[in-house]
Amino acid sequence: MTGRSMSQYSLLSFLLLMLAACQPTNQIVPHQMVVEWPQQHLVFIADGWTSRVRSFQLGAGAPVLFAQTKGGQRAKIRDIQVESEHGQLWVLSDDAISVHDARSLGLQKRIPLDRKVFVLRVNADGVAMLNAAGESIGQIDGRTLVASWHTPIRHDKLREIT
Repeated sequence: MTGRSMSQYSLLSFLLLMLAACQPTNQIVPHQMVVEWPQQHLVFIADGWTSRVRSFQLGAGAPVLFAQTKGGQRAKIRDIQVESEHGQLWVLSDDAISVHDARSLGLQKRIPLDRKVFVLRVNADGVAMLNAAGESIGQIDGRTLVASWHTPIRHDKLREIT
């Protein structure tokens, strides 16, 4: 990362902190997540208050709003990850995983969740879905965007097999 882009990243963080300081004292400041895509000079900010993701272009001057997701989600955003190879932004909310084109933030697919996923991790095959303990509970194929769940072995079934 160059000194220039780091100073822009710092400026953007400072501006966000200043905006948060302008909130009334009786309101809780929402949780914000920031993910950088250095190859494209983009920074993504997921806002817990609006449940929206915005991207900012880091250029020669101040960061400029580049794109934003359409229509705020109703569910709280838990995690965001950038998958550079396919140019995808993965957004984990309480009830679904939304896959967006990372450049335009256009929705490619919404994958409803029937299990509690706490964190996403980009890997060579796509995106792993992790539980609260950090254990992999499923995988989403990066090309097909199809989710598969790992079925835990129940101890009573293990006794029947042995």
